[in-house]
Amino acid sequence: MKKLLPLFLNESFRGVAISLLTLFSAVYIYNILLVFSYSPKIALAGTVFFYLVTEFFKFWANFLAKYLSLKYGLKVPIYLGEIFFIICLLTLFFFKDPIFLVFIAPLFLGISTGLYWFGRHGLMAKIGSFHHFGNELGMNGIVNTILLMITPIFGGFLISNIGYRSLFLVSLLFVVCSMLFLRESEEQKIVHDTNLSEILQLFKNHPRMFLAYAGNAASATVYAIIFPLYIYLLVKKEFSLGEFFTSAMILSALVNLLIGRFMDLKGKKEMILIGSLVSSVIWLGRFIFRNIPALFSLDIVDRLTGGMTGIPFSALSYQKAVHGHATGRAILFRELAVGIGAMSACLIMIGIIFSGFGLELTFIMAGIFSLTQLLVIKGENLDD
Repeated sequence: MKKLLPLFLNESFRGVAISLLTLFSAVYIYNILLVFSYSPKIALAGTVFFYLVTEFFKFWANFLAKYLSLKYGLKVPIYLGEIFFIICLLTLFFFKDPIFLVFIAPLFLGISTGLYWFGRHGLMAKIGSFHHFGNELGMNGIVNTILLMITPIFGGFLISNIGYRSLFLVSLLFVVCSMLFLRESEEQKIVHDTNLSEILQLFKNHPRMFLAYAGNAASATVYAIIFPLYIYLLVKKEFSLGEFFTSAMILSALVNLLIGRFMDLKGKKEMILIGSLVSSVIWLGRFIFRNIPALFSLDIVDRLTGGMTGIPFSALSYQKAVHGHATGRAILFRELAVGIGAMSACLIMIGIIFSGFGLELTFIMAGIFSLTQLLVIKGENLDD
């Protein structure tokens, strides 16, 4: 566990920067596009399009990350991902033109995300313990939550008292700190090359796993984009938005560790079954109950049970990487499936917005996507 600590701290400090950006960037982009377009519908669709562009470039950045990891090692794409994230923050800091917001900033953010997560997942698979990935991911979750629990309310405070540009500068500071921790992590390389056609063939051979990854990503995309906007449009203040998510986050730290340990002992199937069903019910509840106390209660339950699917699927990716002796292939399978799921969700959300339906309809969509995770219960040997 000690050798993973630098990697955990790297992800956690970067996570603070990402959390500050992603939680409030949807609101930031929405408000700017609203000023330029005078149309809430166009502003909402433009905000989702920002993330669609991000996911598109993230998808293709995975192949660059694979090449760099094969030739130079897995830490190289992580460092480059951090650098591209800094460029994205500087773009947001200096430019408010909608063209930069919708096309240029997400280009840098997408490349950053694709490079970073390929390298990070690869290192986790290489350095972690095959039989204890659940415990390690649970501990990683605790380190993340300790740093992240005050991030939403802190971000809301910065915006309310100083402005959005301060948010980007603070995020930049945390990114630089995260790069310092990465220096202490050991380096690893992937040794087997792979390509898009091979991954597409794997999608065909393992459709249940592909759909599970894609569905999980689609549901998470709705949560990342629409849910913060939905809460913001209810409370009308960034600080209140921060209070909402901070309060919900504080209650979830210890649970992820317990989930990880339980998974190592009992296996993944029961946890995925319970987590997927609970997630779907929570999305249905968000569709039905449209007041802050109810949404807050549902978000707490969501955070307490979210690890029931997130931890097993991450552990499964790492174990397949180790078992198949092909880290690059296993990580690329995961990341491309996630990208397809996220882009599909963005396209559906844009369609819902322009069709004139309320944002609540996306919650039903997310609930349906959550159930795709059940496909792996019988379709894969999860604990071999």
